[in-house]
Amino acid sequence: MLFVLPMALIFSPQADAALVQHLDATVNGSALTDGSGVVSAWTDQSGSGYSALANRGTVIFPSTSVFESGLAGLDFGSARNDLELMDGTQTSGFLDFAGAASGKEGFSVLVAFKVEEMPGEVQHIIGTKHTLGTLCIKVLADGSIQAQLDNNLSHAGSGKVTAGDTVVVGLTYESSTGKYQLWESINDEIATGTQSVGGNYGDGYPLVLGEAVTLASSTQYLRGMVGEVRFYD
Repeated sequence: MLFVLPMALIFSPQADAALVQHLDATVNGSALTDGSGVVSAWTDQSGSGYSALANRGTVIFPSTSVFESGLAGLDFGSARNDLELMDGTQTSGFLDFAGAASGKEGFSVLVAFKVEEMPGEVQHIIGTKHTLGTLCIKVLADGSIQAQLDNNLSHAGSGKVTAGDTVVVGLTYESSTGKYQLWESINDEIATGTQSVGGNYGDGYPLVLGEAVTLASSTQYLRGMVGEVRFYD
């Protein structure tokens, strides 16, 4: 596990949250690859069976570059490459609190990644869609970290991401109140606020790692690598 201990000291999901997807590059053999290192699947360690699958482009393991810990991750390169974490039906079952997920309390998602390039535009790290009203975690062109639910949710603190930084971001949402918490390791602070009660953050779209569901011509994708993803129900 790359970042669980320092992350848990600041940010934690709801007490009764269940871990339903856990992708961890330090688990030997969890990244399934061909002879060239091209990833076909990233095996879920939670026991729920939500393994990430190859989707757009080519993701490589192990990465040539490493995290601050000295450990390798899954390399998304500098082109448009991603993995599908959940399909549209699965995503709605966890994130559409106005529909398929109406009986659930909320969600928490945590992702550890490294930004290799700052191209002067937004980089989506994980998300269901890039327009407002759906879930997304992203790094802006100036290095600011934002999440997205109904609206853009800014991080706390003035620190910003630069090329080569290892970053951990956590986002929690409570359906019954609309309250959220956004934490990231650059500033090591928690931003809080309120969005819609019972919001729909799936809307039938798949949950994607390395970008969000965007237009065919989009260039708003991660230039870097990912080491760990945790999704709590």
